[in-house]
Amino acid sequence: MPKDGLKKLYVTFRGDTAAISLFLKQCGSTKALAAALKAADWDLSVLRQDLLDSREKAADKADRKLAKGEKKRDAAAEKDAAGFIDAEQIESAEVKALAGKFAKVAKAFEAQGFDPKGATPDMQYLDVSKADRFGMGSPGNVMAGDVGKLLDQEPAIKMGKILTALSDDLAKIRKDAEDDDQQALDLIAAQIQSLQDRLAEFFNAAAPAPRKMPRDEQYMVPGATDMGAIEDRLEKTRGIDTESQAWALEGAEIKGEADLDRNRLLALDRLIEIGKRTGAGYDESHLQTVLDYIAKGKIATNYWLSQPPGYNVDKSDQKLKGPSLASLLVKSKNFKNVWETGASQASNEKNRRGGVEEGMGYGAALKRTEGTPQDFTVAQDTKFRAEDPSDGETDPAEMPKYAAQIGDTQAEENMDGVSQRYGDCFVIWKDDIRERITHTPADSWSPEFRSGVMNFTSNSNPEVLLAEGDYQVMRLLAAEATGKDQGFIKEIKDSAEGVKRYVETQIHGDLTWEDVDVLVLGGSKDEQEKLNAMFTTFKKKEGHSFKIQLK
Repeated sequence: MPKDGLKKLYVTFRGDTAAISLFLKQCGSTKALAAALKAADWDLSVLRQDLLDSREKAADKADRKLAKGEKKRDAAAEKDAAGFIDAEQIESAEVKALAGKFAKVAKAFEAQGFDPKGATPDMQYLDVSKADRFGMGSPGNVMAGDVGKLLDQEPAIKMGKILTALSDDLAKIRKDAEDDDQQALDLIAAQIQSLQDRLAEFFNAAAPAPRKMPRDEQYMVPGATDMGAIEDRLEKTRGIDTESQAWALEGAEIKGEADLDRNRLLALDRLIEIGKRTGAGYDESHLQTVLDYIAKGKIATNYWLSQPPGYNVDKSDQKLKGPSLASLLVKSKNFKNVWETGASQASNEKNRRGGVEEGMGYGAALKRTEGTPQDFTVAQDTKFRAEDPSDGETDPAEMPKYAAQIGDTQAEENMDGVSQRYGDCFVIWKDDIRERITHTPADSWSPEFRSGVMNFTSNSNPEVLLAEGDYQVMRLLAAEATGKDQGFIKEIKDSAEGVKRYVETQIHGDLTWEDVDVLVLGGSKDEQEKLNAMFTTFKKKEGHSFKIQLK
């Protein structure tokens, strides 16, 4: 996890709808506080179990009243709410345990002396409903900035978490507490609230002035309640290194699930339509088989390996100079995106690409400076900091790489992979990248609303791909999945053009030669021989396991 990433996420102090979500760039001596917190035993699960165990034992005692009587209760009530409970003077085991833990927490908090001076967090989040985030509802209250700078302030976050946990435990103990215990519990509650208020004040003082985010900026921006899932993906998904990458995966999953019922009906209608037009007779019994096949399809990317980067078959008259893409790839551990190379087999218009990738959740990574958010149709006035990363504010490698989902027919070595226009060679990626891919039904730049980035979805929700994907592609995948319509598969194999369209796939996170399963080499016989020799030598030298096939 990167140093400026989030290791621990913020906690909600004000209820479900208003979350403290800004971390500080500076937070005093974090090492000193971390040491104090460690000494105070920060395992919340252990703390909770200790409290439950002591509570159970206390329930077996006939008399749970404090032995010190009325005089002691009056003295305790007069203590300053900002002071500390003396745990040794409390006889109720559960209250004593809670007070002892809180005393350590409070002392650590006081010793740290949180100071918001110099804190300059810059964040963007939406604390609105799921419908608002995905363009299906009315705008909510919004803070705008940059989600990419959730800073690693573990001590402050731990402090918030322990205070919240103590509040929860306090509420549970109070249900069964006797009158004498209530006096001590009230004082603990006051102390907890006091520190919560001060910690909230600390965060608020560091927060930039909020602004209302316009509706057109809200789409695919994470909400406060998404942060736990983002952290989980960062920790568990191989190759995912940044919050924006994790959010792209999480956002696609949420969106796919939100649209699931509607898209499943549309997918069924589409499958039945294909069955009627082709005579294949598809019905509802075939739907899940086709959807499962789509979700398990091979992921491939086409390349013009014998040409310099940026070669495009639609511009075959172009005279590109420089080393071939193959010679550059064997010198690199990573496959790069257009933000890194400035070249693409499709289009290298970064301003338009940025508008599309905002719709995938990368707004914080791209850092738009001009133009209309999410707009990729009119790119002249669009600018992003990611276009010039020299200021250190952006990392071009953070943005996704592109591929396509293909069926078995397209994956055969004598076929074209994704599409001939993108290259006469192609890579089939290993299955284990599947946990960090997303899709759009067709080209994410597609001007057709339902085919492009507005139907960005996760691999586990392929319904919209069948519903809105290219007819020829969906017919082929349905035939492969069900064993029906075999004449069409033969027609594709015999065709000189193959399949021109595709289901676009976005691969999030780092992509290396270790992710390559098969490298299929095309071009002229001479080009194939040269490429085969180059990659065979490279594979042996670097110890890679990918297979090489010639068309």
